[in-house]
Amino acid sequence: MDYELHLAGLEIEITRDCNLNCPHCMRYEPNEPMDAYRGTVIAPEVIDALFDRYRHIELLLLTGGEPMLHPEIITYIVDKIIEKQVYVEQIQVITNGTIASKEAVTALNKAYEYITENCVDWEYPVHIGISTDYHDNQSSIQTVYNFYKQQCKFDVRLHQVDLSDAKQLSLTYSGRAKTLTNINEHLDPINHKICTTADGKVLCMLDLTLTGNFVLATQHSFQDADNPENILCPVDGNLLLAIMQWNYNHPLNCEEVKVKAWTQHTLDTGNYFGKKATTHDYEICKQSLEYYNDTEIYRKEVHEQFPALYPDDIENISNMSEEQSYLCCQIQATLLQRMRSSTPIDTSCWCTCPKKESQNKTTGKGCFQSLPLQRRN
Repeated sequence: MDYELHLAGLEIEITRDCNLNCPHCMRYEPNEPMDAYRGTVIAPEVIDALFDRYRHIELLLLTGGEPMLHPEIITYIVDKIIEKQVYVEQIQVITNGTIASKEAVTALNKAYEYITENCVDWEYPVHIGISTDYHDNQSSIQTVYNFYKQQCKFDVRLHQVDLSDAKQLSLTYSGRAKTLTNINEHLDPINHKICTTADGKVLCMLDLTLTGNFVLATQHSFQDADNPENILCPVDGNLLLAIMQWNYNHPLNCEEVKVKAWTQHTLDTGNYFGKKATTHDYEICKQSLEYYNDTEIYRKEVHEQFPALYPDDIENISNMSEEQSYLCCQIQATLLQRMRSSTPIDTSCWCTCPKKESQNKTTGKGCFQSLPLQRRN
């Protein structure tokens, strides 16, 4: 049981249903009709399994679809948090501002009292964010905003973007938004290494999908979230083990993946910081993409040859010179193996990487393509 594993942030996908049909929606694919997920809702059993295993969640984000279509699930989640005495620092609900739900207000006011009395007393324990970006329902939004502002004991805000400034137009390049042409930012599903701490805290935001699976919380469509390659594990699975295996398969960290995705987007679209890419811009992006592709290959090769190393060790080692990293791999792998057995440590097998003029780290064909460790004569 993962009782001691605590989550810095978790999104719960309450529903995939939505009462709007936005052309820029990142959740629905272009070929999916508006009613593709009509009536879908997360099962109470999934919520039960979550709070049976995880008792410390700093930020809990309730999303959709449109979460206010199912206030009964918001009520169920809040009641379970209180029943299980889950430590939560903040609950956020993001809505499109078309539904004024008294039941949701009652539940979230209860959550506000629970968090301030039992967890942490601070300015924003509960928050409703009303998204106004690119919607035509401005009068409805103002009415709903006024309703929540009057009824809620906590913070309610409008999330708004000035459409007159083209530089701010950064719709998410996922789902339906892939068909649009006025997108300056690439935010396709990005599978990066998930950061954890030694004391069992998951630092990266995770998403508990309607289907009951943990995935990395990126800007993905519902179809992307259901892709087996993007699933960490079921809600009742071994999340810590799943994260470790995930990190071996996705060795680039968050910042590295963002740059890689952005450069690929520039090469695909010719859009470079909101302007047309020049020949020089293309060359920079090609070099950047090649570097990150090679780095990813390099780290996977390290894992294949030194499976005892942890993902963080591999990332640190990959930033060294070839000879330093090869020797460090042997030392750390041997020490880890020694900790797991009674075999004496034989330092005679530690050697530096053989010099290979035709192979280097930037090609992704460095020392880690060599045969198993060589011994000195």
